[in-house]
Amino acid sequence: MDYMIAFAEGFITFISPCMLPMLPLYLTYFAGNESGSSRRTLKNAIGFVLGFSIIFIAMGAFAGTLGAFLSNYHTLISILGGILIILFGLNFLGILHISLFDKNGASFEHTNMGFFSSMLFGIVFSVSWTPCISAFLGSALLMASTEGSALKGTILLLLYSLGLGIPFILSALFINRLKNTFQFIKNHYTIINKIAGILLLCVGIYMTASGIMNYQPSNTNNQTIPSVTEAEKAHEEQGSTNTNASENSEEAAKVIPAPDFAVVDATGNEVTLSSLFGKPIVLNFWASWCPPCKSEMPDFNEVYKELGDEVTFVMVDMTDGMRETQEQASAFIEEQGFSFPVYYDINQEAANSYRVYSLPTTYFIDKNGTVVTGAQGAINKELLEKGISMIVE
Repeated sequence: MDYMIAFAEGFITFISPCMLPMLPLYLTYFAGNESGSSRRTLKNAIGFVLGFSIIFIAMGAFAGTLGAFLSNYHTLISILGGILIILFGLNFLGILHISLFDKNGASFEHTNMGFFSSMLFGIVFSVSWTPCISAFLGSALLMASTEGSALKGTILLLLYSLGLGIPFILSALFINRLKNTFQFIKNHYTIINKIAGILLLCVGIYMTASGIMNYQPSNTNNQTIPSVTEAEKAHEEQGSTNTNASENSEEAAKVIPAPDFAVVDATGNEVTLSSLFGKPIVLNFWASWCPPCKSEMPDFNEVYKELGDEVTFVMVDMTDGMRETQEQASAFIEEQGFSFPVYYDINQEAANSYRVYSLPTTYFIDKNGTVVTGAQGAINKELLEKGISMIVE
């Protein structure tokens, strides 16, 4: 199922407002002066697709590392990416004249593009346009990072690249049937560039504004949260040794307050995390499309039934409205028969507060609202119980 989703996300990227308006411009660019030669256009289109596929597949193979990087710097990337897209738009509109951007398709005076230059063009495209298509590419990378396997991540991004690349190749294959359309475009590409520029300006402004509005300083970014096993070891060492006053003060300095956020419950009522302080909290981020999430949820439900009065479970669904809707998540919970309380992060406030870009992610918070430990990836019942043991005392 995940592989089908990755392929579909590639196709959705192709038809997105950020990409589809550019298609005739790209194909005309590939054809050069030989717009009637479908062989030349097809060859260059294949080179272009191969170029961006190489980069995207490499990103899939290293999704875990990239996920950590994006997790720490996603706000900055969103703002800088938005500014880059704005510059693209201004270049298309003719307000700016940046030769580097012209090589990405804003100018169609180049007539000697070959297979390898098209492949290089695809590589440049994958790097420079990643912010523009980040909503779909980022989703595919997130899914790859949850697989915990370089091979699976590679396959997922290969399928994503195919979903994006096959329509490009098919369009090039049938260019002769569209030659009148492309000739019209070549005759009016100045106007079309301006329309494309306006679209890119809108996308860039939206990305930049979203990055600025979503910036939320979080204590969890400035301090390292120990894993369950690390916290358990430190907990045992602390229990077996006598600590002096200076060591105690040093330990106190490591306190990490849990960032607050608001989500909605199954009835649509807003609930804040801080309103639940007073009891230990197990905070889990999940999605119904995430296989590792689904593998650990039965254990979470079992422990919830055992400790429901002693520990508060906050199971936060990553409800982005696209890949995951509240209806889909609710139907999944009902189908599985889970009884733990579920909350919906419809505005992504909780995910942004905790910089969650890998699923599942779990935090263990004591009754005073302090983050004691956490875990990325699926955990078993034993680790879940160990984490809880550190916050119930």
